Parts: sequence; C-alpha cells; structure tokens
Amino acid sequence: PCAAALPQDAMASYLLPHRNTKKQNYTDEERAEMAALGIVPRSTQESFSLERKAQDEKKRLEKRAKADGDRAAAVAAEAQKYLRTLEAPGDGKPRKLRLSAQRLVKNGLHAHNYGLHKNALEAYAAALATPEGAEPSVKAEILAHRSATLRAFGQGAEALQCANEAVDADSTSPVCRVAVALAYDYNGDPVKAMDAIQAGAKCGTGGAALLKEAVQAVTPKLQALAKLRDAAFRGDVGQCAAAAAELDAHGHPQTKSLSWGEPRREDTALHRALAAGRADVVRWAGDAGLDANVPDADGDAPLAFLFFGDGRRAGDWRELAGLLLEAGADAGRVDASGATLFHRAAASGDADVCAWLFDRDRSFASRRDATGATPLHAACRVTGEGNEIVKHGMLEWLLVHGGPDLMLPRDDADKPPLAYLKHETDAVDARLKKWVSAWLRAARKAPKPPGGGLPPPPPYEGGAAAGVASGIPTRTRGFRADRPADDVRRAAPPRFKPELHGISIKSQYARFDAMTFEDEEGTTA
Repeated sequence: PCAAALPQDAMASYLLPHRNTKKQNYTDEERAEMAALGIVPRSTQESFSLERKAQDEKKRLEKRAKADGDRAAAVAAEAQKYLRTLEAPGDGKPRKLRLSAQRLVKNGLHAHNYGLHKNALEAYAAALATPEGAEPSVKAEILAHRSATLRAFGQGAEALQCANEAVDADSTSPVCRVAVALAYDYNGDPVKAMDAIQAGAKCGTGGAALLKEAVQAVTPKLQALAKLRDAAFRGDVGQCAAAAAELDAHGHPQTKSLSWGEPRREDTALHRALAAGRADVVRWAGDAGLDANVPDADGDAPLAFLFFGDGRRAGDWRELAGLLLEAGADAGRVDASGATLFHRAAASGDADVCAWLFDRDRSFASRRDATGATPLHAACRVTGEGNEIVKHGMLEWLLVHGGPDLMLPRDDADKPPLAYLKHETDAVDARLKKWVSAWLRAARKAPKPPGGGLPPPPPYEGGAAAGVASGIPTRTRGFRADRPADDVRRAAPPRFKPELHGISIKSQYARFDAMTFEDEEGTTA
C-alpha cells in the first residue's frame, strides 16, 4: 500500500496482449511472432479503446498509491509530533505528556499497519514512558504489540525477549502468551510455541481468537515433525526426506532437529532411529544436516542415548556411533554436571564404551567434571552392593591404559581418586586398595614397559561372588592365618589409628572382627 508508484513495466505488461501494429494484413512470419508473444490482432479503434482503459486504470492505481502514501506520511508525522512531546526543553525539565498510553498505542498500531515499523516502535516506547504505561496490564499489552512489530521488523530474538517481558508483567493475559508463541514460531521453534499456546489456554477465554490463529500457524510444523520422527523409527528414508523438506519450506532448517513427543518423553528423530537401530536413517540425517547434539527429555544427546539408553539394545552400536560422529556428534559433550561420556562410562563400568572413546581421544581419560573429578574419581566413587566388579574392572582398565599419572589429580575437595576407596569401613574398598597398592609396589620394582605405563596387574583376590560374576578364576583369598576352620572367614583388618577417640587396639580388632565375618559367599553380617 505504501508503494510510491507502479513498476515501470506495468503499462507494457498490461498492453502486451492488446497491442496493435495498425496493419490489417500480416505475413505468416509476423503472425507466428505475434502468436508466440500472445498478441491478438485488433482493429485500430478497438486498440485505442483498450489503451484508454489501460491509462485510466493506471491513473486510478497511481491515485490510490498516492493516497496511501500520504496517509502513511501523515501517520509518521503524527508519531514524530507525539515523540517531540517527550523531549525536554532547554531548561532541562521534562515536558508534560499530552497523550495517554492508549492513544500512543493506537497510533503505533496504525504505523505498524502501514509498514512504518520504526515509527511504531517509537510510539510504543513513548507509551511505556507514560504513567499509565507503568501499570502491569497496560505494560504487558504494549510489550505484546511491540513484540509483533519487532517480528515484522525482522528482529526475532528481540521479539521473543519482549514477549517474555510481557508475560513477566502480566502472566494471566492470553495475549502475552500468544505473543510468546508467535515469537517462538518466528524463530523456528514450534514445540515451545505450542507450550506457550497451552499456557495461554489456561489463562481464560479472552484471547480465544488469537490462540486459534497461533494454533493454525504452529500445527502444520508439528505435524511434519511428528511424521519425521515416526518415519525415522520405521526406517523409511523417503518419508523422512519428505517431512524434512516440508519443515525446511517454512524457512527454519533447525526445526527438523527439535526434540518433541509426549510430556517428559520428548526426543528427536535421531533418538527414534537409534532406538530401532536404523543405520540408514542415521546416515541420511547426517547428509540432511540434522543436529546430532540435541538432547532428549533426559538430557541425553543421541550419542549418550546410544551408549547408556535404549539405543544400545538395537543394531551395531559401534557402527551407529561412527555414523553419529560423521553427522557432527560431539564425543566430548558434557552434561549439566559437567561430566563427559567417559565419566559416565567409568562410573557404570562400561569398558567397551571407554575403549571406544579412548581410541578417539586419549585426553578423555584425564578430563574433569564440574567438581574437578576425573573418570578415575568417578569409578572410585561408585557405591552399593554388587559394584565390586565395576570398580575393579574400571580401576584396572584406567590404570593400564591411562597410566599411574591418573592417580595424581585432585578434585575440588583436594582428594586424589584412591582417597574415595573407603578401605577403613568397606571390605570391598579394602581389597581394592590392597590390590592397587600391591600393583604399584610391583611396578616400582619391575622394569618399565617399552610403551610406558604400568606392568600387568597382579591377580585380584576378590570375593567368591565377584570372581564368578566376572569370569575370573576363583582362588584362595589372602585371609588371616588364624581364620576358623568352619565356613566363616575373616577378612584382613586395615590399618588403625588407636589414638583416635581413645579406642584401644584390642577393642578395635574386636569390633572389626564382629563387622567383617564372611561366609563361603563372601557375605558379611
């Protein structure tokens, strides 16, 4: 509507089908050329009549465009006049406002409708500066309108921030929720847009029409995203490509990488493909540009989901992990606690994942989390019954592959990894501490291996249950020589400090014996 004039070729394009060369007889070549151009031969009088009609139509359109331009210019001038009322005179005292916030908002809406977005923003700023603009409900309405103008102005991030400020001013207004929804949708996140719409539906029925309009804008994108996730789980690469093309047509390529689904079970198309072991879909996702680091509802990116979630149960996980790396997955990605995948694998005793990660980057074994802990700290911190195999296996793997230097770093609590082996109160930790100490003593006496690191570890004299579970040959354990002849055995006591709490050595040994009697299965009281 604000166009100053018609395009230069508007008249020519209108007269092209009706042009007359003022000839009654045409050659075959001329008729063929005119037919190719779509020109119909007409009489001279009819041609002049059509030209007059075209000129009248052009004048009418020019007059309308001029009227719209004059009206828009008047709105801009009026907005500038309103803004001048906010300027301070020469004495430095602010002028008294002559316009209400409602009038300024109305003028801002007029400027927005005529495409004068800058003038509209100035009018909204003037409205917020009025005394009425400080009221929560009025402020929220102004900010919601300002968010719409910022979207039209092409400033998506500022529009979302402004809409969130409107919700902070009045969280019960559905208009503000709609503004947030439309801002999220403009930025290519229909999932959060639908969340804002659902929150607005709980505010009341005041913005039902606006909510319906927002739903109509968001629903097609969510439907396409649902098709993509379902096709990824089925392994239908063609349907995945069609759904991704439908999402790309909306102008936001990142939409196809979003996590969506049932509440608290949201995941991406890559998560769905990994859950079913669809290697071809994962390969297609890398070629299509899907983000391979978007987390699911549990905070796990696709690579973490493959290692520690349901993705490990289907397909060749090593092949899928390699495809994820090709698609841009970050093997060193940290979670909310700052722990890497290597930390999690060490804490769960998954030596296969540790070896796979270690082959990609040896520095993973020495990286720290938010508490300053290394993967060896994480392995030593494991507690609970049945975790002896986890701790022993990871201690052996980490020290063999990472070397004795892994025992040196201290966490934020100023503790080395082996300090978390509670050998004074835990029989399992006591055996592990004794085994590691014997290994290190043997390493100091033995010649250094050619490739560096530690020599092979000594046999681990763990409990019988631990030996059966891990496949380690069961052997006689290093118990005290004075153990009873029956089925009850005693574990070797740790070192004691009798000066603590005034307890004698005799009472300490008596207490320890009572706590650490073991039967044939290695179970204490």
